[in-house]
Amino acid sequence: MQYVAKMQKICRLLACAVVAFTISPQESSAQTATAKKAYDFKQVVTSDGTPRSYFVHVPASYVRTKPMPLVMVFHGLHMNGRIMSPLTRFDIVADRKNFIVVYPDGLGGKWQTGYSGSPDDVRFISDMIGQISRTVAVDPRRIYAVGMSNGGYFSERLACEMPDKLAAIAVVAASMMDATAAHCGANRKMPAMFFIGSQDPLVPSEDSEHNDTLGKLGDAVGLGGLGNLSVPMAKMGGLMTEREAVDFWCRHNGTSPSPYTASEPDKDPHDGTRVKRETFGSYNGEVVLYSIQGGGHTWPGAFYSGPADLLGKTCNDVDATELITDFFLRHSN
Repeated sequence: MQYVAKMQKICRLLACAVVAFTISPQESSAQTATAKKAYDFKQVVTSDGTPRSYFVHVPASYVRTKPMPLVMVFHGLHMNGRIMSPLTRFDIVADRKNFIVVYPDGLGGKWQTGYSGSPDDVRFISDMIGQISRTVAVDPRRIYAVGMSNGGYFSERLACEMPDKLAAIAVVAASMMDATAAHCGANRKMPAMFFIGSQDPLVPSEDSEHNDTLGKLGDAVGLGGLGNLSVPMAKMGGLMTEREAVDFWCRHNGTSPSPYTASEPDKDPHDGTRVKRETFGSYNGEVVLYSIQGGGHTWPGAFYSGPADLLGKTCNDVDATELITDFFLRHSN
C-alpha cells in the first residue's frame, strides 16, 4: 500500500505539471486552422449505470460512406482525455493520415487495471466503441488502443480482454501488470509497440542506470526516503519490468525473442537521449520496443511533457505519435 500511495502522489504532481504546460502556441494555431473542416465533439455513454464521457476528433477527410480507423488514446493517472490531445498531437496527425481519434475519461482520473472492484472500464470502452460506431463510420477491423503510464497498462488489459475488437496496441511509459498477464487468455496475436525511458522513475527496470532515479524524484517532490523502484519493490506493486513485458508479448504472439536492432539517428543532440529500436517478428505478430536511453516518464516528441526534474528528459529524436500511427495503420484485425 505504501508503494501505491507514493506512486499516486507522484503521478498527481506530474499530471499538474503536464496540465500547466501542455499546449504550445504553434499547436494551438494548427488546431484552429484545421477546425474549420475537421470537427470535435463530446459524448456521454451510460455504462454499467454510470455516465462516462469521451472526446472525439474527426478529420476533414471523413465521409460517411468510407469507414475510418479509430485510435483510442488513454491518459495517465490523475489526467483526463482532453490533456492527451495537445500532449500527443494525435489530432494533427489524424488530419494528415485520415483516422478518427477518441480520448476517453477515466473515473477519478484513472483506469482500472485490476480485476476486482469497480468501475468496469473494459465494459465502458466496449460501450463507447458501440456508441461511436453509431455516430460516425468506424472500420471495425482497424480499432487501436494507445496509452501513457496508467493508460498504457490499461491498453494491455484491453488487448487481453477484447482482442477481437483491437488490431494493435501501443504503450508509452509503462511496462505490464502481473495481473494482466495472468488473466490474458486471448489466443489472437496482438501487434504491440513500446516506448520506455531508461530513466523513467515509474517503470521498473533491471538496468543499473535506473537505480537512483526514483530516489532523486522523491527528493524533488518532497518525498524523502522514497527509495528506488527496484524489481522486488515493483513486484510488490504488481508491475513487470520493461523486458518482462516485451518478452510476454513475444511469447503471446509466438515471435522469436531474437530482435532486429537498430539505433535511431540523434536528431537532437541536446536532449540528452539516444534511441535503440528492437523489432521482434513481423506482420500480425510484430512487437517493437523503442528504448529511450536517458529518457524519463515522458512522451517522445512532445513539445512539453512537464519539468525535467520531475519526469526526466523528453526525447526529441523520435516522434512517438507518428511512429505509433504508422504502426497501427499497417495492421488490421
